[in-house]
Amino acid sequence: MATWCRAIIFDFDGTMLDTESQSHRSWHELYEEYGHTFPADVWSQSLGSLRRDFDPCAHLGSLAGIDDLIALKARRDVRRTELVEALALMPGVEDIMATLNELGHYVASDARALGMGLAIASGSEREWVHGHLGRLGILEHFDAVFCADDVANVKPAPDLYLAALENLGVQPSEAIAFEDTLNGALAATAAGISCVVVPNPFLRALEFECASLRVDSLDEHPLEELLRRVAQR
Repeated sequence: MATWCRAIIFDFDGTMLDTESQSHRSWHELYEEYGHTFPADVWSQSLGSLRRDFDPCAHLGSLAGIDDLIALKARRDVRRTELVEALALMPGVEDIMATLNELGHYVASDARALGMGLAIASGSEREWVHGHLGRLGILEHFDAVFCADDVANVKPAPDLYLAALENLGVQPSEAIAFEDTLNGALAATAAGISCVVVPNPFLRALEFECASLRVDSLDEHPLEELLRRVAQR
């Protein structure tokens, strides 16, 4: 394993689970029900952050003349949860976690024994992230999980990544981040962390100039190869 890397920090939504596609699907279905087209291009600009310049629920309410936005959003949230609960980990994620243990069992204590920490820096709420990590049976495998509830500023601010670095006791140059959005990549690089970006389907047209490496999927290369390529940048 690369000697420079002492910590791996995952984004959650869109990186570990393809939640972004299911979020889009749930909004698309709801807009279609009322005879309108969901503006995915506008919505996608806020992916990776809880900062919302566009409120799809309020937008649909204005288009369709719906006053009860709370009930409307609740319907959409139920559908999104239903879709996301059927998801497995994204390709390559489990392999990366398993690589941290020579026996293939990715537990935090083994990661520490190898001199590497494993963390999550997510712009989503703690209840959402912990709930899905628990469902997948991997929550206890992370040394630290930082969510929007834990910091003053969400992505693209670096707060989440800085908190993870402090908790793991590593320098930015000793960590690597995995992200799927521009907001996330900007957050990681603002914290001084090298970032491997795997763009989600709605952001593939972006250049991601701030990223150290761009791949189509995390199963494209073994972890050692990803680290080698990042080190060469």
